[in-house]
Amino acid sequence: MTRGEASLPVSSALPIDQRLILDVSTLVRWSGPPVGIVRVEAELARFSLRTRPDVDFVYFDNRTSCYRLVRRDIVQALVDGEVVVNMAGIPDPRAIVRDYLSSTLHRTDRWLLPIRRPRRFLIGALESLRLRMPAGALEQTIGRVQTLFFNKRYRALFFDAQHRRRSFVPLEGIFNGDAILDSNATVFMPGADWNTKDPAALAELKRRHGFLIVMVCHDLIPIKFPHFYTSRDVEVFTNYYRSSLHFVDRFICVSRRTARDLHDFARSEGQSMTDFRVERLGANASRPPSGVKELAPSLKPRHYALFVSTIEPRKNHALLYRIWLQLVSRGIPASTGFKLVFVGRPGWNTEALMSEIAADKRLAGTIVHLGDVDDVALSELYRHASFCVYPSLYEGYGLPIVEALSYGRAVIASSAGSMPEVIQDFGPCLDPTDDEAWLAQLEEWITDPKAVGIWEAKIAARFQHPTWEEASRKYLQHASDRLRVLPSDQSP
Repeated sequence: MTRGEASLPVSSALPIDQRLILDVSTLVRWSGPPVGIVRVEAELARFSLRTRPDVDFVYFDNRTSCYRLVRRDIVQALVDGEVVVNMAGIPDPRAIVRDYLSSTLHRTDRWLLPIRRPRRFLIGALESLRLRMPAGALEQTIGRVQTLFFNKRYRALFFDAQHRRRSFVPLEGIFNGDAILDSNATVFMPGADWNTKDPAALAELKRRHGFLIVMVCHDLIPIKFPHFYTSRDVEVFTNYYRSSLHFVDRFICVSRRTARDLHDFARSEGQSMTDFRVERLGANASRPPSGVKELAPSLKPRHYALFVSTIEPRKNHALLYRIWLQLVSRGIPASTGFKLVFVGRPGWNTEALMSEIAADKRLAGTIVHLGDVDDVALSELYRHASFCVYPSLYEGYGLPIVEALSYGRAVIASSAGSMPEVIQDFGPCLDPTDDEAWLAQLEEWITDPKAVGIWEAKIAARFQHPTWEEASRKYLQHASDRLRVLPSDQSP
């Protein structure tokens, strides 16, 4: 139990003989290197595959509003990045207001796929044929024919950064029947559930079968800061969490800050929270495997600052861009050979910013953006960075901070949300709206490596954090053990 957990209100207990079922709906729907919440679900699945033969894996099928068993070999392939599931024609579980024509097309998308998206249909059909063939010349020929129809997006889907081919399997091919749901089952949901489930359908399924639900709460940022998201996403997220207060039996929060946010939201909804746990996420500093490619030619070891994050407004890339232009005007990147590296997928509402950065000749290539970076490449980027930055305007956790510290890298972090809780005393925390403070800190760390070295020495001497194996074991324990009953008037 994490220190401070005793301040969380608890009023119920889970039976100790429950069957544990791990919901991997987010992982099934994902393609590409795991990031953020996807990584959490993947690591929990990895640990369960290795140590818990009693755990079943399930996917919530929105077409039938039921849980279906996912084959263990498929889960292993998803975790290892060897498989992508073809989700074409699968309905979006989120409530969407459409006009009559759009609504009709959406309902019939599954059958009109050959007409509406012929490339995807043809690639999927060829892949189904290829997977049925025994390994050999015919299977390879079908694969080569298939690549003739690939564009950049499909190449990224079918091949990883090491040019290894992934299988593109149909959704129906990953199942092993329906899950057995009854009062002896606990469904553990660690993913982005608001994106994968209709809460009303899930609540009705739970009411019908009597199973229990344990859910990981990563953050409530769309509720606290709706201006960072589209109105539709805010509505979907808020509706899901509002509903979850009525059907989730236990919440596991990734930080004390997130637990307080969830408690405050429940109180604003007139609900008293019943069952909390708080547990840190894991982080591993992996050893470089043999044959790892070197850094991109444009990057020199210990001569770049690294920012690992999806490109979205809340992450505050705009602040770093403004500051970097000031550093450029002072000649600092030019005189030191230093660069700023953004690692992450493009998200939403940042297209204009990233286009401006790409076109800004003043930067002279000193800001580098790397999109889909796999774990091997990311490990090398962490290992050879001079230091890392994380200026986000709010976080429920801040996993890249812990990853950086695990590699011994110093971090300049934001003082908002959970980040001071996560970084502790292993790095400076700055106001994410204070350009001058960030400018001064970056300039010092770029021009004076000894200043960075002081923090690195502290990290090397004292930093300790759970590995993913240690964290996963605790998360699965929280998802299945009996809770102590604490006074109901306690709050986070």
